[in-house]
Amino acid sequence: IDFAATFDCQRYSQFEQIDVHACEFFSALSQSLNWRELFALPQVPSVVIDALDGAFSEVEWPSNSADAKKFSLALIDEIRKLLPKLSDHTLSTIRQDQIERECPNLWRVGRKNSKEVNKNYLHPFSMDIRDHDSVVLFELDDENVLLLPKPFLMAAACDVIFGSIWSSLGKGAAKLVGDIVEKCVAQACRGQAQTIVEQEIYSVGKSKFEID
Repeated sequence: IDFAATFDCQRYSQFEQIDVHACEFFSALSQSLNWRELFALPQVPSVVIDALDGAFSEVEWPSNSADAKKFSLALIDEIRKLLPKLSDHTLSTIRQDQIERECPNLWRVGRKNSKEVNKNYLHPFSMDIRDHDSVVLFELDDENVLLLPKPFLMAAACDVIFGSIWSSLGKGAAKLVGDIVEKCVAQACRGQAQTIVEQEIYSVGKSKFEID
């Protein structure tokens, strides 16, 4: 019961009947895990792709980042191709040969065999070794690929895009990624308020701060 209780997440009083019968333990644990993943999996709206595309054009990229920018934009184009094939609420499948043909870059950096995903995630205190957050394409077999519902896939897609930038530029990606995120936030705020304060510098004593 103590082990099962560690899976409690956003589901209040789920163990109010703490005397779970031995025959029901695994079903109760499975249900608890499903609830936990529902609230733990990151979700992102599909409009973020347009925001990223716009931000990539507005920010200043480092002088050595032409290839990284080109590859990131290619990933964005391929993710756009996937959107019509996704469901908002259910899993989808697509033929592997179609994915390889239409999304070659995403196939290279955003796929993993479904049996290998979270392979080392064996207990609830090993959150840092989960890897499903960066998987866009789950290989089921030699013919089919599994796609998560749109909000979950978009979150993984963002992880893949920014992961490729970090992989290409190393520490040099820090300012670039920060600028991209700031631009995305600014774009989301436009039209929602009369005044948008972006990259405004102010001082407190000898320290400088920035309003975004």
